[in-house]
Amino acid sequence: MAYLEKSEDSIWSDMEVDATVKLINKQLHLLKSSGKVNVSKLNYLFLPTAPLQEIAMENGWVDEYLKLAEQFDSHMAKYC
Repeated sequence: MAYLEKSEDSIWSDMEVDATVKLINKQLHLLKSSGKVNVSKLNYLFLPTAPLQEIAMENGWVDEYLKLAEQFDSHMAKYC
């Protein structure tokens, strides 16, 4: 979240940074309160050319994004 919160919007992303942060925070809140998340919303963030990748590319943290995406995919593989 630290990289995302200090990032600027990307003209290529269909979501602004603030909206992306809000979506992630909402899913974290749902996970903490109910143990559930909206998997499709989280998956969307990590699709090729989706918000997180575009924001990362625009703001110079692609390597960090790739590590995060790999971790996300690894965790999701356990549940899907």
